[in-house]
Amino acid sequence: EFQHMINWNYHKTVPENTFTNEGLSMVAEIVCGYPASMQSLYAAEPNHYLFDWRRDDNTLVLNDYARAQRFFLYLKEQFGVGILKNIVQNNNVAVPTKLDGVITAANSSLNFNKVFTNWEIANELNDRTVNNAYGYVYTNLPQSTSTQYGNPNVTSSVGVQREAASYITFSQGSNLSIKFTGPSSVISVKAIEIGNNAASRVVDVPVGTQFTEPAFGTTYKTISFAIISTDTQYPSTVSYTATGVVPTTETELKWDITEPTGYLPLTPGDSVAVQFDGVGGGKLDSIKVALRGITPINGNIYTFIGLTNQMGGKKLGSFTATSTLTAAPVVVNSGGDYPYASPYPNWVKVDLTSANIDASNSFVVEFPIGAAYPATNRVVSTYYQSSGAYHNYAYVSKAPTTWTTYSVSGKTGYVFLYLVRAYVSFVVSGVKHEVELTPKEFSLAQNYPNPFNPTTKIDFTLPSASKVKVIIYNQLGQQVALLAAGDYAAGVHEINFDGANLASGVYYYRIDAGTYSQTKKMVLMK
Repeated sequence: EFQHMINWNYHKTVPENTFTNEGLSMVAEIVCGYPASMQSLYAAEPNHYLFDWRRDDNTLVLNDYARAQRFFLYLKEQFGVGILKNIVQNNNVAVPTKLDGVITAANSSLNFNKVFTNWEIANELNDRTVNNAYGYVYTNLPQSTSTQYGNPNVTSSVGVQREAASYITFSQGSNLSIKFTGPSSVISVKAIEIGNNAASRVVDVPVGTQFTEPAFGTTYKTISFAIISTDTQYPSTVSYTATGVVPTTETELKWDITEPTGYLPLTPGDSVAVQFDGVGGGKLDSIKVALRGITPINGNIYTFIGLTNQMGGKKLGSFTATSTLTAAPVVVNSGGDYPYASPYPNWVKVDLTSANIDASNSFVVEFPIGAAYPATNRVVSTYYQSSGAYHNYAYVSKAPTTWTTYSVSGKTGYVFLYLVRAYVSFVVSGVKHEVELTPKEFSLAQNYPNPFNPTTKIDFTLPSASKVKVIIYNQLGQQVALLAAGDYAAGVHEINFDGANLASGVYYYRIDAGTYSQTKKMVLMK
């Protein structure tokens, strides 16, 4: 609010553009030490006009706040906090002309379009080791939503909004070749190639020219294409045709931490749901869910239309998940963060192949809450530390009725993660290929067990191949062990720590993976 007052003083006659004014106030929160907010809303809607402000829509305007905060955070990190002052003091209120002038004054080799393009790359790659312009210093920003393709053989098109970006990602197969067709004067395409135990890179992809990456599937495990529009007036249509070799073996990707911490105590009429990005050309093969008890639980599958009162649009199917256990899982430590047996025994998989559900577009797996537990079952959850929603939501039937992310009481920055997975398969030349879909963010789990004597395990997840260090420190900040130092592939990893040679007490473990860094506390009790 103080920023708004300062801004008004400089723009009494002609008010500041709303996007700029609100963005400056949102980044002021971060400058003053407060966390970024609502960034999962921006990540879910990258293909939207940068400077739009939907003041007449109390729901979608939150996406605009998130987008403005992320853009001005990027400017602050790239040019220093002084650029925010220069933006306020600039009398021109027209965007992007005003920003173009301020950026050029700060660095004559840059202009708004170059910075905007780099920003769109950073929102997908977020790796400053590739280029300082391609990532953030601020941690835990969720990655932009991308159309996922498990089969690299695809022909499609996308409408890219003015001054916005759309992303497509290929994560399976090899020898990728693709050609984009569209207005090359306002559309640029960047290939974001994630190294598989190798350095990642960003490559220009000229519109109208065949692009081939023979190292896809070997050197580069994943390639995302950022389709970026710098048109200031009109949306553009971009078509693409891709070909490649489909893998001959099934690939399973795991992004979540499977050990539960409990379940969200919602009431009848409420729901929990997990949203998954679509995989082009895929069919929904099955659903897997971790259950609290042994009573059957009903679930539904919908198309995803956003965080409205009806998150799910068209109903694609229903199912019942029935446990094979004869008794509910045993609670081994009712006072700890991980009270259930490890590995958790009550994962239930439901075959949905007969339903023939198209998984090309984003979809939602929802579980309505019935009577009080244990009369009806519950989906168990774990904790996740993030500024994003991690694609996990709950619906509360009492006012205000909306889908929301639940924070964990007593754990600052943590949200609930519901243990639900989806499996998508596609058939090529008579061979079925299955891919497990899970949200894609870095995470570091709480060690298990905790307290421990003398051994414990530490899990972490990587959305892309990264150089990783995991270090143990004592309370004086002295390093007492190096658990990991090297290249790790994308996925879930588990490392063990043996504290037999250490004294009882509090220790800290820290992970550094690319631009991601996080520290947690653990207790050795002999």
